[in-house]
Amino acid sequence: MLMDVQMPRVDGIDATREIVREELAELLVLTTFDLDEYVFGALRAGAAGFLLKTAGPGDILSAGRRVAGSPGMVSPPRPKRRAGPGRVGTRSPHRPDATLAKLGCVSRVQAAILARQAGLV
Repeated sequence: MLMDVQMPRVDGIDATREIVREELAELLVLTTFDLDEYVFGALRAGAAGFLLKTAGPGDILSAGRRVAGSPGMVSPPRPKRRAGPGRVGTRSPHRPDATLAKLGCVSRVQAAILARQAGLV
């Protein structure tokens, strides 16, 4: 399902949070605004992905299909940041869902945001 960030009378991020909390649908958030506030807000709210409206129809369809099949699709392509010295990530190879739950996250994207906010990456 697609969700716009800015809509009349309804904030798309708040609506995303409510829909995800109620487990009604997986959402791909769509907007014309390339603002970190919207990207991180949508992903923190539980959106399965984020895409700019400047994406072509094929990209939007592809993103929708990917979100339906696996969590964590973010656009636009942002410059890749390399981890600095001493910034090595760890992963649990056994129960990633349990690890996400312990962090209070529903996706790897949310976990990455949490790590970034904590200064780990």
